Order: sequence, then C-alpha cells, then structure tokens
Amino acid sequence: MEVHHHPEVEKKGFKAYLLEGLMIFLAVTMGFFAESIRENITDRHKEHEYMTSLRRDLQNDISEAKFIKQDKLKGLSLIDSTLRSFENGDFKTKTSDLYYWARYLGIRNYFKANDGTIQQLNNAGGLRLIHKRNVLDSLQHYINNVKDELSLQGIEEVQLISYKESAGDVFDAQATNKMYVKSDTGIARLMFQKLDHNPPLISYDNKDINKMLMKLVVLKGIRLAEVSNMNRIIRKADLLIQLVKKEYNLEDE
Repeated sequence: MEVHHHPEVEKKGFKAYLLEGLMIFLAVTMGFFAESIRENITDRHKEHEYMTSLRRDLQNDISEAKFIKQDKLKGLSLIDSTLRSFENGDFKTKTSDLYYWARYLGIRNYFKANDGTIQQLNNAGGLRLIHKRNVLDSLQHYINNVKDELSLQGIEEVQLISYKESAGDVFDAQATNKMYVKSDTGIARLMFQKLDHNPPLISYDNKDINKMLMKLVVLKGIRLAEVSNMNRIIRKADLLIQLVKKEYNLEDE
C-alpha cells in the first residue's frame, strides 16, 4: 500500500507574522492617505471654480444693488415732493404731478441676489468646501445682509399694499388708468407717463389725505432702511470680491 506524504509547511515565526501585518497595515494606510490626498486636490479644484463663479455673482449683485438703491432714492424724493405739495397747499393745482408720483411709488423694484453659486455650494454639502476661514466668515456676513434685505422687502410689500388701499380713497382710478402708455396695437403696457392736465382728486377730506400720507411716511422709513442696507451689501460684496481674488489668486477679468 502506497503511503502519501504531505509536504511539510514551514512554520512562520512571530516576527514574520508581525512583518506581514505591518506591511498590510502600511498598504491600507497609504491607500487611505492617497485617496484622502486625491479628494483634497479635487475639493481644492472645485473650491477654486466656485470662488471664480462667486466673484461673478457678487459683481452682478453690486450692479443690481446700485440700481435698486437709485430707484429707492428716487422714490424717497417723490415721497418728499408729495408730502411738501400737500403741506404747502398747492396740490389742488398740481394734481398731474401727484397722480404721476403716486403711480410711480406703487411700483415694486426689489433686490434679488445672484445666489447660484451659494445654492450649488449648499447642494454640494454646505459651505464645507471653503477651507479659508476668513472667506467663509465674510461670505456668511454677506449672506446675512442679503437676508436682512429680504426681510425689509417683505415689510415694504405689506406697507405698499396698505398705501395703495389708502391712495384709492384719494386718487381717481379712471385718471390713473389714462397714464398707461399704449402700443401701436392699442394694448396698454407697463410704462406710464404724466397726464397733460390736472384731474381732480376724488377726496379732499383731510382725514383721507392724512391717512394716505401717514402710510407714505412709514414707507419712507422702510425705504431709507433699504438704502442703508444696499450700501452695506455693495460694500461687503466689494470687500468679499477683493478677499476672494487675493486668497485664490484670481486674475482680473
């Protein structure tokens, strides 16, 4: 009967097992570090792209804020003109101006931030991709100012509706409708112009007029706050642009 002999397996010593374990540990660790470095490089590349996009958004925000600021300043000037006209008592012979000012003051022009980059950052996991703390802090302050403006605009909208209701007790709707500019097709457009005559008011009652003017005074206070906030938004957006350009070595476009 043939007997099969199994080959002898060399027994490994403790040091051999320890060395093998150490090699496996080092391989796993190096793989982990390599993956971490790769992710870090990818994140820094994305961060640079986001900052380039953020700078464009901020530049557009500055242009938008400047436009809104000028519009609010014009509205404030018309509020003062309206208050002065009623105070001086010459409003009865200058109703064409009053109708035009009232119509203009009813227009809504609100600031809307170009927040595409911020939304993308949030979708990518929040603002964690921004590893420069000073940029992150400055951006957060800017976002807070934009939120303040949204809050002010909500307050203005409520007050504007209230003002329009009280203006309806003083101004004639038919006269107001005639201020709309008509196109060649005869369809009224959003544009309007001052009337070439002085239509009468539907109420000269002091209570009706005072109620309307009081709401204009409140509206004035809100829009003054918005002008101040527009100045902050413009200033902080500009500072943030300069900071981003410096920290990420962005060239001027």
